[in-house]
Amino acid sequence: MAAPDQNNQERRDDSGSNEDEVIRPEIQEETGDGRTNLHSSSEHLLDRLLYKGVLPRYAFPTDVTTFYIFDQARYTKFNPRFEFTPSQSLPVALSQYAPGKTICVSDKFYTSSAIYAPQESERDKAWNKRRLYYECQSCGFAKTMSLTEGNINQEIDCAACNKSTSMGPAKHWLIPPGFAHAIDIDPGTTSDYEPERSYPTAAKLTVPAVPDQWIEINDFLRVYHTRENLLVTNKGPRGDGYTYCLSCGRIESNYVSHFVTSAHTKPFPDTNGRCPRSKGIGENLVLGTEFISDVLLISIRVKPPLQLEYFKSSTKVALRTLSEALKKASCLLLELEQQELEAEFRIAFTEEGRENMEVEIYIYDTLPGGAGFTKQICDLGIDVFKKALEVLTECPEGCDSSCYRCLRSFNNKFHHNFLNRDLGASLLNYLLESGNEYIPDQNRLKSSAKLLYEDLRRQCKESIITLDKTISPAGYSNLKIPIHISNPDGQEAAVIICDSLTPDTPPNDQLSQFLDNPPGSVIPYPVDELEVKNLLPQISSKLINDLSMR
Repeated sequence: MAAPDQNNQERRDDSGSNEDEVIRPEIQEETGDGRTNLHSSSEHLLDRLLYKGVLPRYAFPTDVTTFYIFDQARYTKFNPRFEFTPSQSLPVALSQYAPGKTICVSDKFYTSSAIYAPQESERDKAWNKRRLYYECQSCGFAKTMSLTEGNINQEIDCAACNKSTSMGPAKHWLIPPGFAHAIDIDPGTTSDYEPERSYPTAAKLTVPAVPDQWIEINDFLRVYHTRENLLVTNKGPRGDGYTYCLSCGRIESNYVSHFVTSAHTKPFPDTNGRCPRSKGIGENLVLGTEFISDVLLISIRVKPPLQLEYFKSSTKVALRTLSEALKKASCLLLELEQQELEAEFRIAFTEEGRENMEVEIYIYDTLPGGAGFTKQICDLGIDVFKKALEVLTECPEGCDSSCYRCLRSFNNKFHHNFLNRDLGASLLNYLLESGNEYIPDQNRLKSSAKLLYEDLRRQCKESIITLDKTISPAGYSNLKIPIHISNPDGQEAAVIICDSLTPDTPPNDQLSQFLDNPPGSVIPYPVDELEVKNLLPQISSKLINDLSMR
């Protein structure tokens, strides 16, 4: 008898944030098929029609993954019996049923510790259909290839950022047929056990844009709608993958692996409880799935001095903020629930992308096989961008960066530290006013300058620190410095707060000239305004050390 879904709760550690590997229940609990390995000639016609979205996947529950809790008293090899069989869609199960996680069923906590299917041949079939998983260590682009196309631990060049041998080392990529609680692990009655933290990656778009499909919004924005594969992968705690017994299905994370690689018992009831380990051990394994959905691809292009340096935290904050704003704007205009859409971003597969001048945001339907919502967003044109700007600039609470009245939600809780509506609004204003130059938000710069000034004043009693001081060093007249510092040795420095999207360009021409041609008497010291807000202790400490302040 299956436990009701509302009772199948999971203990989770919600602390921390990782932009590259997060995740939330971002994909609704779909009931269709989204499996990568529907490429063989032996696949069933029904499976293929479901995978391609020809048939409505929500009507055919083929992609449901079960967590098995064995009924040891009645279980036999030819008639498997279970106490509980809660189930989720596979993309959700990759998080909730991941090896090492605990699942609460009927007031007891069960640990996911095995890959399992009632028919043992299903596990063997899944292993034989495994693929190779490659992920770029620089930009996060990911893809899978068949075993004949690559080799385990292989490193290849990234097609997105063009970095040499940055994708890899390749790992085995397996679509799990199901998960189970091993019978030799007693279920707990309290949640004191701290589960291993592992969350699947964001859904990654695995193909480049088609150049002749773009619809121009203006000089900086273009869009197009398509149906493409999205890849979701759980790389295990710390990204180290899993160790998997091919004989019995036992699985554990690589960084704590000791049980699977030594003599162990089978996770399911059997007259001979010892695992023979005759089929070997699979190491460096990751778990995943692939599904097709409707996708709206948005190209964002900029011009110097503005930069979208993908690897910088400020760029990720701006793009994450803009992605969430566009998703919310789309839901408001189409009257959708926010969980019906998701948004991600990536580096553009173009020369401009590699030069930090172009990135892409993609919005996709979370409903099984896609529901056509992103096609409607595409038809809205510039209206969705204007609505997104309204979301960013008109927070009912007037918050400093983000709140639950504007950008935050339960679904994006792992991204809350990457949401800053002021920075997002500055970027979107620039994109919509394509004839204008990028103008940094002076209020945002002044706010960061004041924050840094107060922290330096608190720590350095012997240095003279002045906010918005006007100086006239050799070659300059009435130069206004955001933060002027004179240390106990008489050395002078000018701290210049720069916009995060133009980190090499001060906010006005006079400061730009000062930075390019500093007088010998005053040292220029540029600081990223977003780093001041997010990393104030580190920025203050570095500045104090560099300028010998006390």
